[in-house]
Amino acid sequence: RLPNIKIEGIFTHFPIADSFKKEDVKFTQLQIKRFAFVLNKLEELGIKIPIVHISNTAGVMNYPLMGNCIRPGILAYGLYPSEEVKKKIIVEPILEFKTRVVQVQQFPKDWFISYGRTYRTNSPTRVAIIRAGYADGLRRSLSNQGEVLLGGRRCKIIGRVCMDTTMVLIPEDMKVNVGDEVILIGKQGEEKITADDMAALVDTINYEILTGISERVPRVYLGVRNRDD
Repeated sequence: RLPNIKIEGIFTHFPIADSFKKEDVKFTQLQIKRFAFVLNKLEELGIKIPIVHISNTAGVMNYPLMGNCIRPGILAYGLYPSEEVKKKIIVEPILEFKTRVVQVQQFPKDWFISYGRTYRTNSPTRVAIIRAGYADGLRRSLSNQGEVLLGGRRCKIIGRVCMDTTMVLIPEDMKVNVGDEVILIGKQGEEKITADDMAALVDTINYEILTGISERVPRVYLGVRNRDD
C-alpha cells in the first residue's frame, strides 16, 4: 500500500444495459456479479472506498442499483437511452435549443437556395433566415429534410444548412418577422421537436445530437418548474 495515495472511488460501466437480448442481459448480469465480487474482496482486505457506482441511465432503469451513486447522463435531459429500454420512469425533455429569425426574404420562382443549389423554388417563395448552422450543432445532414418550429408550426429547412445560418420555408399563410423565436429542439404551441426526432432523421442517437450542440451556443439554466405550469 502507498500511504500517500487515497482511493476515492471505484466504478465500472454498462455498455449494453439498454438491450434485452438474452445474450446482452446475461453479459450485464455477469458484469454486476464481477463488480460485486471485487467489492467483497476489497471489504475483506479492509479497503474502504467511499464512492461506488455502476449504473448509467439504462442501468438505473433496468437493473438493481449498486453502490451509493448513479450516473444518469441522458436521463438528466429527460430522455431515454434507447427505444429498447423499459420506460419504467416517466420523463419529459427539459432542454430547448432555439434561435431567432435574422432575415425574411422573398425569392422568385426557379431561384436556388443556399450552397450547392440543392433547392429550387417552384413559385414565389418567402424564406426565413435563422441564426443557427452546423457550427452551432444544427447538423448539415438536416439539409432539405429537417424541420424547425416557427409560429407554433413545423416549417421545413430548405437548401443546405450553412455554417452560421439556415434557410426555412415560410408557409404562404404565415406572418413572420425578424426577431421571431425559432425552436430547433423543444416545444412551441402544440408542436414539439425532440432530440430523438432529429436523431431519427439523420440516422444517429439522441446523445450525439445533444453533445453536438457547440460551445458557442449560450447556455441558460432555469430553476425547477411545477409540472402544472
